[in-house]
Amino acid sequence: MLRKFVLSLLFVYFMLPQPFSISAETDQVQVVAPVTDKAQTPDEPQTLDELKPPAEEPALPAEQQSRKTFEFVAGELTAIDQEAHSITVLVYALSEADDHTLQIKIDPTTQITNADTKLDFESLRVGDEIDTEYDPKTLLASYLFIY
Repeated sequence: MLRKFVLSLLFVYFMLPQPFSISAETDQVQVVAPVTDKAQTPDEPQTLDELKPPAEEPALPAEQQSRKTFEFVAGELTAIDQEAHSITVLVYALSEADDHTLQIKIDPTTQITNADTKLDFESLRVGDEIDTEYDPKTLLASYLFIY
């Protein structure tokens, strides 16, 4: 069931408007130009301001910087290690042949939920289908969503 959900999300993502179109009549790909505020002709000179590289983005707070490195996976809970406070997840891939396991650590800061209900580590059960966001460097989960 979760695999179908993930695949449907991927389908929707790829159905979003793309910066090109394919003509059904001629089978040609046409690049769609982005919409701009002013029309620019090839003869029009560019100003120095337009030629400057874009300004660097302001530094993000530490919490948001750390969230940039997190990864999201969906899968089935296959093992729970109460002593190490970790779980093993069978990560769903696009094909069953590419499914793999991943051991993720759980700590008191990990948010565990089931729709509107907050859960604790002891409420996890082998066979639960989950979504999780974790730091690939430390393998520490920031949240688990139990289906």
